Amino acid sequence: MLASIEPTERVERAISKLNSSVGGKAAIAVMQINREDNKIVLIEEDYDVNIDQLRKKLPDDSPKYIAYKPSGSGINARPVLVQYLPLPASTFVLLLHFFYAFKVKNLMPGSKDCILESKTDLSQTWIDSKLK
Repeated sequence: MLASIEPTERVERAISKLNSSVGGKAAIAVMQINREDNKIVLIEEDYDVNIDQLRKKLPDDSPKYIAYKPSGSGINARPVLVQYLPLPASTFVLLLHFFYAFKVKNLMPGSKDCILESKTDLSQTWIDSKLK
């Protein structure tokens, strides 16, 4: 039986910073579950991000949580939690990431939540469609 999986303080700080950024450039925080210590850990944060660059960095077979805040302001600048759940990953790891997504989502009040199965689908158009 797995112990409860919690975000690290570093994850909490990164998402807080992302949530409070207003206007300016797009921002991301990329996280994953570290099964050795049952923590959601921060892999990368960037406050001048390009979706195409992010897509190229994503692995083909390892689930991630991507907290994304588009540039600009208003309803279209609402944060988005993208659960990247690539199908080549093991079923156990996919279910683990899916089940504990609420831990990250709780740090992002008012955000949208969506699932991405293939990194080739990740684009600004795809993100914009999820914000509607």
